[in-house]
Amino acid sequence: MADSGVGTAGNVGGTALPVELTSNVAGTGGTAALGDAGALGANVNAPTPNPLGELGALSPIPIASTPDATPGDDVAPVADHSFTIGDHTFDAVQDDGSDGFNPVSPLFSAPPFFQVGEGEQSFDVSSGTGDDATELGSVTASTNVTNLFGGIYGTQFTITDVDPADGATESDLPTEGTVYSVLNFGNGFSNVYTAIPGVDGADTDITNTLVTPFGDFDVPTDFDATGLLDPGDAFSGLSAVGTDVAGSAADAAAAGAADAAGGATDIASLLDPTAFFGI
Repeated sequence: MADSGVGTAGNVGGTALPVELTSNVAGTGGTAALGDAGALGANVNAPTPNPLGELGALSPIPIASTPDATPGDDVAPVADHSFTIGDHTFDAVQDDGSDGFNPVSPLFSAPPFFQVGEGEQSFDVSSGTGDDATELGSVTASTNVTNLFGGIYGTQFTITDVDPADGATESDLPTEGTVYSVLNFGNGFSNVYTAIPGVDGADTDITNTLVTPFGDFDVPTDFDATGLLDPGDAFSGLSAVGTDVAGSAADAAAAGAADAAGGATDIASLLDPTAFFGI
């Protein structure tokens, strides 16, 4: 196909640049064919390359001051064995003074359904959290630990003795006889029960809370764990029943004895030796 020369834009038959475009080849007047532009010159505005080796050593920037990470004397316990119920934070302490729970003695069990153990535990008690925490003293508690079905764990502890810290009083600590019970179902679900004995015969203050990932829910209950177990409760209402049972047993025994006596008389008449002689 013959070269049509300079044409207008859109003429697919032309191989020359349109007249409106300017070639970078001097003297061509914009009529040079594509490919005749020649080699491109260096860009004088490009930055001068700087080899990595010429950056020099990097100097560390010193920190103005080092923060003090040492906890103060009144910081709330943050050990793995601490927990908060109500206004008090409890930090478990073993008999040797180290953090943690004392081992419990097995009480009874029926594997794989449940295990029950008992023991004694001390706690350091504080109020508040963080910088506002205040040491209140220590308490001693009797503990009962339950393992249900190998995955539902419960711990109940009853305060048996309190020892206030300097500047605190016994009223700042949990009341002796207070019962705390936590049942952990797993996956963020647990039940927290507290029973605080009333003063001078007042009613026990009972709370029962279901803790869930979706919020906490109050579960009302009249169950008072501070009350002592009464062996006589099992026999309540059985006295009248016992009397009836005893009376029925006596009547049955008397009737049976009478029947037996009558039967014996009949047998005796059959065995009368004089009957053989016609006397």
